[in-house]
Amino acid sequence: MSRPDRGSPDLTDTPPAAAGRIEVPGADTARRPPKPAPPLRARPCPVAGGHAARKEQGAGGGRRPGAAPAGTLLLDLAGKELLARRVTPPKVVRRGEDLVVQTDTVLDDWARLRSDWVLVRGDRVVRARLEWFVYSAVELRGLVEEAGFGKVEVFGGFDGRPYDEHAERLVVRAVRGA
Repeated sequence: MSRPDRGSPDLTDTPPAAAGRIEVPGADTARRPPKPAPPLRARPCPVAGGHAARKEQGAGGGRRPGAAPAGTLLLDLAGKELLARRVTPPKVVRRGEDLVVQTDTVLDDWARLRSDWVLVRGDRVVRARLEWFVYSAVELRGLVEEAGFGKVEVFGGFDGRPYDEHAERLVVRAVRGA
């Protein structure tokens, strides 16, 4: 993506490795027939900074039991810095006869965010609430390193742009082992 307004080089003709872009395995799936999806399997996966099941597990400790000894982790989220720009007074959207009101609330000194949604459709009112933990780039880098990843890179998008005031996403690429 070219960003001449900021003096950034045009990376569109540069090979991804040379441009610092993030390569996502399987991103070229449009050229291949789709493979059948494998069955979903879920297993508990303790994360750094989470609640430990036993006192001796603690919150840190590097690589977790059951974690792969080597691999790449790719995270894509809205970082705390980005959310701070977007948390505004309540948003009201009208679509036809429907009315949606969204209210965001910062909790626990920016540790969590809550979004309350109200949909008014005729004489029916539906409410929904979402709460989640939010992380800054620095916090997320620390958690990923604590989980045993050695090489951690932070980007502002999948095109490899810096995570700065112009970033659209918080993208973290981390590598463990070899």
